[in-house]
Amino acid sequence: MTDCTQRPFPHNLDVNTSVKVFQYQGSRWKTIPTAFGGFVELISLNLDNNCLEILDQDCFINLQHLSCISLSHNQLTEITDHIFDNNEFLRYIDFSKNNIRTIGLHVFSNSTNLKNLEMINLRDNELTHLEP
Repeated sequence: MTDCTQRPFPHNLDVNTSVKVFQYQGSRWKTIPTAFGGFVELISLNLDNNCLEILDQDCFINLQHLSCISLSHNQLTEITDHIFDNNEFLRYIDFSKNNIRTIGLHVFSNSTNLKNLEMINLRDNELTHLEP
């Protein structure tokens, strides 16, 4: 487990591909660096209480073993289409306490890829409606 709580994100991150749990909280980090793609064995990613504003569509593409993503208490405004297309083991997603106004129509529609999904937390966001 790697816990970077309250530390600045290292620009020269040496990715240990065997890391299973990564926690990074309490920073001014606005995006997820591409270096995360190297954490190919990652099961749990906790990026709560940061300043995340944008999630690149491919930010989780190499993290095929992820079962838990927690991104609560950030400044996210949207969840883009196909962001979880390569994450078939996801069981838990927490987007609570952000500023999310928009969720792409195809974020959760690919039931084959998200067949294990048990819980999505969207509490305390700025959503006004959800498309079926």
